[in-house]
Amino acid sequence: IVDKVRSLGSKGFVHTGAASQLGQMLVKMCAPAGAAAGVTIINVVRREEQGKLLRSLGAAYVVVTGDRAEAEWKGELKALVAAQKVSVAFDCVAGEMTEALVDVMPKRGTVLVYGRLSGKPAQVQPLDLIYFGKKVEGFLLAGTNENCWLRLGGSNPATMVGTLGKLNSASKAVLGALGEGGWA
Repeated sequence: IVDKVRSLGSKGFVHTGAASQLGQMLVKMCAPAGAAAGVTIINVVRREEQGKLLRSLGAAYVVVTGDRAEAEWKGELKALVAAQKVSVAFDCVAGEMTEALVDVMPKRGTVLVYGRLSGKPAQVQPLDLIYFGKKVEGFLLAGTNENCWLRLGGSNPATMVGTLGKLNSASKAVLGALGEGGWA
């Protein structure tokens, strides 16, 4: 995600579903001492307790949609996007959220959809695409082609076994860390 943000020339990104394990990891990565220090993350969550969790992890920008009117939280989000010079959003919700994210993006901004938690197809206003040059793209977290994080070594059985062994070790390490409280 951070590599994609950088490749698109943005100073940061908006992230929906931000209280997820992935969202918590991204907050820590983008913290001043994190591996992606200097990349701004604007977190979007539904409930205030999720916002509190992210703030406790060091999140500087959290927008809680919750029971607020859409115009209110979208106004807050749009102001943050402009102030932080963000032109990329990652959306795991889809449905109406995609449309809201496209709306708050600046001209030529990009929304990358990587999930469908709403259970609905991503929505978008065509005029945002036509007149403002905004884009909506699909994004596979595992990566594709040359930047795929999972390579089994083609048809070489020895390489495939070695890769699977590394994945097994990584899986055990992640599960062990999650058992000790996870990313929080």
